[in-house]
Amino acid sequence: MAGGGKVSARQKMINLMYLVFIAMIAMNVSKDVLSAFGNFEKKFVEVNALASETNERLIQDLKQKAEEKPEEFAFVANKAVQISQVSNEFYNYIEQLKRELLAKGPFEIDSESGELNYEEMDKTDLLEQLVHRRSFNG
Repeated sequence: MAGGGKVSARQKMINLMYLVFIAMIAMNVSKDVLSAFGNFEKKFVEVNALASETNERLIQDLKQKAEEKPEEFAFVANKAVQISQVSNEFYNYIEQLKRELLAKGPFEIDSESGELNYEEMDKTDLLEQLVHRRSFNG
């Protein structure tokens, strides 16, 4: 299948059927999987905070080294700052989408844990509308 040769019409149809089958399975995500994504989200928030602190310290160290030895570290420090800015812009864009989605969505907070009920987040049409509207409005 991955070879560079010609693929028969029969094989193309089989590949298409597999693709449709996988898409159908993905659309019917179980509640347990959604709960697992919720747990991942919590861990990602913690890890992102630690990574941000570490990255900021590394950039400060690079800036200091660039001041001490500009011929060795100036280019790398400038590139690190540029990458950090692009990364922060992308992170903030995703975070803004998340905030808008949570504000507009019918998502409930679990009364016991005080957290979002991830098992109820199986509707993707709200996200699709939000992203679609943003892509046309800039």
